[in-house]
Amino acid sequence: MSEAPVPSESQPSVEPPAKQSAPDCAGKVSASTAESEGPKPITLPPAPASNGNDTPASGTELCGRVAVINGDQIFLDVGLKRQAVIPCDQFDNGAAPAVGSEVDVIVASFDVPTDLLRVNRKGTPVVSAFADMTVGAVLEGRISGMNKGGLEVEFGPVRGFMPASQVDTRTLKDISVLLGQDARCEVIEIDEKHQKLVVSRRSVLKKELADSRARLLRELEVGQVMKGVVTNLAEFGAFVDLGGFHGLVHISDMKWTPVEQVSDVLGIGDEVEVKVLKINKDRKRISLGMKQVTPDPWIGVKDAFKIGSKIQARITKLAEFGAFGEVSEGVIGLIPLSEVSWTHHPTGAGETLKVGESVEVVVIGVDTKRHRMSLSVRQTTEDPWSNVSESFTAGTTVTGKVSTLLDFGALVELSPGIEGMIHISELSRQRVATPGDVVSVGQDVSVKVLNVDPKKRRVSLSIRATLEPEPDATPTEVVLKKKRKKPLRGGLSSHFDW
Repeated sequence: MSEAPVPSESQPSVEPPAKQSAPDCAGKVSASTAESEGPKPITLPPAPASNGNDTPASGTELCGRVAVINGDQIFLDVGLKRQAVIPCDQFDNGAAPAVGSEVDVIVASFDVPTDLLRVNRKGTPVVSAFADMTVGAVLEGRISGMNKGGLEVEFGPVRGFMPASQVDTRTLKDISVLLGQDARCEVIEIDEKHQKLVVSRRSVLKKELADSRARLLRELEVGQVMKGVVTNLAEFGAFVDLGGFHGLVHISDMKWTPVEQVSDVLGIGDEVEVKVLKINKDRKRISLGMKQVTPDPWIGVKDAFKIGSKIQARITKLAEFGAFGEVSEGVIGLIPLSEVSWTHHPTGAGETLKVGESVEVVVIGVDTKRHRMSLSVRQTTEDPWSNVSESFTAGTTVTGKVSTLLDFGALVELSPGIEGMIHISELSRQRVATPGDVVSVGQDVSVKVLNVDPKKRRVSLSIRATLEPEPDATPTEVVLKKKRKKPLRGGLSSHFDW
């Protein structure tokens, strides 16, 4: 068998006596002959396309020599650095050709992990299978291999390519986890000439997801309890997959007690039971609740914790304005800063209370609709102001200790929980610039009680009233200190002697 002459610039073509088919590979001409239609020029096929790594592209025709037969796989030597592999079922009755025989094949794909060329026998039923396929058709296949750009899927005798971007609706870090699995794929590209088939599993999943969401949205009802899987966490809540449709569980609907961070309650992948709270079909949004699946702990609280009753509360949180105490599971009340102590005026609840400790409190308010309860620690003891009028009567002189200096006076502690106020004008008979010029914090002072108001919790005190009066002024001094009348208009005064 002679080689076909290669055309050159001086000799573009050769006119043979009879038509022959183009060579299938270097050094081999197909045995089929054409009908005698007169002499026509013979041209060589273009060089096999390459992917830049000396690997023939899909659809390239090659001639291979059978090197090894291993089970149902035939390994061919195609004159390249790597071998090709072809399944035995592409031969008549599955009978493999003899070792050393030549086979015309077409490159289907390149398998990176095995460094092998996947090929199909030229003229096998694979070609007719391609002819029966249409773009948009959904095929059932098995993922059999992985290459640099995606996965290989077998559809009977046809091998298709699935790009990595078409594997799933979400990004998969490792697509090899799908190897060996069955998959439903949509045909997105067919090249029958080069036996190239591109499929997408992603498009099928998207359609199935859209159908599932539409069906779920139709069947879903407010109040329905369902199970779902947490797919994403945010500062304001968590998204839960209900089976193709995602709903939001707001952070306030996770537990009956306050939640600081969503991650303290849920994690991605957790299976949760939720209740449908709201459905917005126009915006396709669903509001879910976790705490609504369990009974409301505030039901019956007003009867269980009556106002004025003493109960135990476990401190759960401290704030600038007070402390929160749990009186029963799911029921938390607030202890305002003003209700912490009769005798101490803390700048923060943390000065007297600690998280985790149990304290005795008195219920001073309950609002079951708003889920609020007011508690008091100081009211567990007697109010020192209840008998202050009997202990400190107006006109009596008592002893106290300066506790606080203010711009306009000083506070004096008369007894535990009872403080009185000395106005700056009552500190001395002389003019006083600042209270610190007369008294200091911690100093014991003798004061006179000027007034007592138990309702407003105020006691007015005076140091000036305890001091001895100044000596009487002389008549001359009295005249000199006498305030003059205002002069009349025109510069005349009524007290002038005429």
